Amino acid sequence: MITDMSFVPVSGAFATAPIEEFVSRLPHTRRDVADPATFIVAPDQDTLASAVSLRETDTNNFPTNVTLVSIYPHRIDLAYRLEPLEAGRTFVAWLRDHYQVRICDEESNDVTASVDPGLVYLFGAP
Repeated sequence: MITDMSFVPVSGAFATAPIEEFVSRLPHTRRDVADPATFIVAPDQDTLASAVSLRETDTNNFPTNVTLVSIYPHRIDLAYRLEPLEAGRTFVAWLRDHYQVRICDEESNDVTASVDPGLVYLFGAP
């Protein structure tokens, strides 16, 4: 499994608005208070509230029990530290259905060819 990954459009740039709209509709998701390009995706409402509270008091640190999705026109970053959330898998499946992307691991290696349709390479078995 990869814990930090980036998605780069094969050509052009991402239309960020529809991506942001999709991510914002994932359960237990909120836009980060300090970085408007980043969304915090939590496994439940209590974890989300705790993560948001942490970010409101200390914008230099991110909570480690959530997934972060940062959306930019030329790159989307997804990071998690503990366990990948099903929402991350849902987002990546949606992204691949809507955009032709190159997938890079935490060392910026292109791993696109290794990524299977079920995304087990990225997230492990569901």
